[in-house]
Amino acid sequence: PSDKVCLKDLFYVDWKGGFAGDWVEDTLVELENGVPDSSSKQCLMPGSVPESDIVHMYDIAGLKEYSERSIFALKLSLACMSFGHTASDTEDIVRRVCEAMSVPSVNLEIGMRSIQASFAGGPVHFLNVSRGINSDKLRATAKLAALMIRGCGQARSASEVLNRIFQQREPYGQGMQALAFQGLCTVAALAAFMGTY
Repeated sequence: PSDKVCLKDLFYVDWKGGFAGDWVEDTLVELENGVPDSSSKQCLMPGSVPESDIVHMYDIAGLKEYSERSIFALKLSLACMSFGHTASDTEDIVRRVCEAMSVPSVNLEIGMRSIQASFAGGPVHFLNVSRGINSDKLRATAKLAALMIRGCGQARSASEVLNRIFQQREPYGQGMQALAFQGLCTVAALAAFMGTY
């Protein structure tokens, strides 16, 4: 029985999508009514800097009012890059979100593997990025960013929505990912050697 579970997980495909319909909007509205206080335990993304450390840095600098907005901007940067956005698009999106949240003095430089950011003249953050492609999570993250640009939420609740996006199960198993990668490499090799028509 355990072999069946393993194979089932390896070749799992979520055909509906984890964020189908108005999941992002509904979750943001739900969280606007009350966000659990978990910032002391949460990280910017799994395996990253604890949010409580960032809050402490802004508190020391006398900029506590910008800590939640800065945390959301950093999380959004990491999410966009981790799920497949380009560095230049991520910079544009995060700058527009910061402008909508009234965050002054946004200094943001995003490279292929790292993010350097400073908000409201506060501390400089250096973060490593793990690049990947996940269109389901990318679409949900882009939808959240669009809502924030339109002023449809607060940074704290939007940050919790990003936590839930990060924690959502991958839409496909590792076996499916390996098959898709093999197919892509095969087609890419044919295209490279055959030329274009």
